[in-house]
Amino acid sequence: MRRFEFRLARLEKMRELRRREARVALAQAVAARDSKRRALAEAETMYRQAIYTELDEGAHDITVWRELMARRERARESVGYAATKEQEATLSLAEAEAAYAEASRKHRALERLREKRYARWREEEKQEEQKFLDENYLLRSRP
Repeated sequence: MRRFEFRLARLEKMRELRRREARVALAQAVAARDSKRRALAEAETMYRQAIYTELDEGAHDITVWRELMARRERARESVGYAATKEQEATLSLAEAEAAYAEASRKHRALERLREKRYARWREEEKQEEQKFLDENYLLRSRP
């Protein structure tokens, strides 16, 4: 009985490695997107706090008012920046998902091919074994 040999085994291993790398990249993209979402939520909280902060009763000084307005503006800019970074992370995640899907598809195609070739090999081996057994029987049954 000869050993099963899949000629594309090295390619299959390479594609499996690429699929694993794509899965790692996908996990990193998910983590980055989640991090950016948390940063956006924090920036929005800071912005709400800045918007709803009111001047004290006795604080009628123009510099206090300017500082409050500057703080509100910085908070608004921070929200815009965080929103942009979150959108970029979401796009990066979509690219990573697409890359993982493609790598998985390519690897699975080779897996199916290997499975089909293995089934065909097993069938051929069974036929050869049956042929051998038949010939052996015929040789023994002759007087």
